[in-house]
Amino acid sequence: MKKFLRTMASLAILATLGAGAAFAQETVDRVIEFKSNTSDATNDIKAADFAAQVTSDPNYVGSISDVNKVYAGKNGLKFSTSSVGGTITLNLTEPMDVKKVTVEAYAWKANEACSLTVNEKASTPANINSTNTTDATTLTYDITGKTEALKLQATKRLYVKKITLTVVPPAVAAPVLELVEGTDYTYTVKMSCATEGAEIYYTDDETDPTAASNQYTAPIEAWPGMTLKAIAIKGSTSSPVTTFSPAVPVVIDSFSPMLDFPEGTEIIVNGKMTAVYQNGNSLYAKDSNGAYMLIFGKLDKELKNGDTFNVLKGVYKPYKGLPEVASPEIVGDVTTGGAAVEPMETTIDMLMKSMLNMYFKLDHVSVSAFDENRNATMKDVEGNEIVLRDNFKLFTENFVPTDCMNVTGFLAIFGETLQFYPTAIEAVPLTVTVTLPDGSVAEEGGTYTIKVGEKIVATAEGADMINIYADKEGSDEKIDVSTEEGECEGTLEWTAEKVLDSWNMVVSAEAGLLKESVSFTLSVEEEDSGVEAIETAGAATYFNLQGMRVEKPAKGGIYIRVADGKASKVVK
Repeated sequence: MKKFLRTMASLAILATLGAGAAFAQETVDRVIEFKSNTSDATNDIKAADFAAQVTSDPNYVGSISDVNKVYAGKNGLKFSTSSVGGTITLNLTEPMDVKKVTVEAYAWKANEACSLTVNEKASTPANINSTNTTDATTLTYDITGKTEALKLQATKRLYVKKITLTVVPPAVAAPVLELVEGTDYTYTVKMSCATEGAEIYYTDDETDPTAASNQYTAPIEAWPGMTLKAIAIKGSTSSPVTTFSPAVPVVIDSFSPMLDFPEGTEIIVNGKMTAVYQNGNSLYAKDSNGAYMLIFGKLDKELKNGDTFNVLKGVYKPYKGLPEVASPEIVGDVTTGGAAVEPMETTIDMLMKSMLNMYFKLDHVSVSAFDENRNATMKDVEGNEIVLRDNFKLFTENFVPTDCMNVTGFLAIFGETLQFYPTAIEAVPLTVTVTLPDGSVAEEGGTYTIKVGEKIVATAEGADMINIYADKEGSDEKIDVSTEEGECEGTLEWTAEKVLDSWNMVVSAEAGLLKESVSFTLSVEEEDSGVEAIETAGAATYFNLQGMRVEKPAKGGIYIRVADGKASKVVK
């Protein structure tokens, strides 16, 4: 009888408790907390960067989508830049049996009411009234049941600091997958399950795993772009499927391969690199294969041309067509004092066909003044030109443009336009000097006399070409002697071969588009023979200027003629 009464009493208690209290389910919190950055970003959060904003462990957000006016903020996720709202969808790593959702949020301004909906559900309270992180507004949402994503919509500017999902955990916990970095930049994935005695099975071909899939027994090799799916099984009960795409960096030994990588690829360059030029957050470097790269971001090291390092971590992230390694980290020591990288000499025409970020020097080009946007024009003698941008703010002020300058720097691109970022600009001086036989220098407008057989020497260091030109008023005779363009070493000589009377001489030189000249009047007289008169009779006898007898004087030559007891200098 007592046994019967105990049984009936138990049934009565169960009936009284009903389905709710008797079978109350245990819940756990899944917290998604967002990092407080030092300042508000102004660009939408990208999927590749989102993980860096989430500080909860583990991270229950697998990916994001539908981002519009949502940024990495100084108080968490920042919605909007003004009175216009923003949206973002947080895709969860696995479906969750949600019982409650709470959000901690902060308003931008106390006098501007703003609200936040989650999965199109209004919050309680309806508006956010807190404007600081020490006095949060806690919003609750009527969201229950299986949930795969959270869509957040703000009406005005606000910050979301933390989201808490109160969920019923599955009977068998979903596997947790973790990327582990080993030595020499090798990577493996470690799997674990909180349910004691559960076995883990996984796939790497994006199909859903079953008990017939690969069983996890030890960490497995990870590679860039892989997707793992894992399930935990205990007896006849299975866990939710965990999908994991490990952020495995690509390990390369040169800059060149990354040009084919998609934006956002995490890379490790493991090979010798040499710093070429650093200015603020910009570091140009050259690898051992001769490839160049712009490394953009704050570094804890200051490098000079010739310094070397061996490991660079970062993200390949082109900026307006310019290939860059962003978020850089130089791992290990920097070796200082190495051989400096010399710029490659080129022309504007060849520059247009070269790879970006390369280090060049262009000689004898003209440079215009920089405008208010720090842009100038660099032009050569062929008419080729390229935008010269003072990207490093080195030359805009107190810059004096000339028609002949040597420019050193880096080839870049902005939008669709090739540009050249200078690191050094130096004017090329061009001065023409004419030295006379007696060692004096011809001055502009001067008058000078030399003798047949003597020479003048024209010099113009750094010139591309030197020319000596002369004419005489009323005569068709001219002198025109010049070096070949590009073959000049700065010197040209001219020897007077016959008598010239009052010729107008012009000695000119060119360097790029720069031209300089000196003009003067020059007379050429007969050279004194130094032969005394010889008494003789009969036919004339000829001697050269060295006193040697000449049997058959050549036409056009200069000789000493001796006849009838007289000597004179003649031209045959």
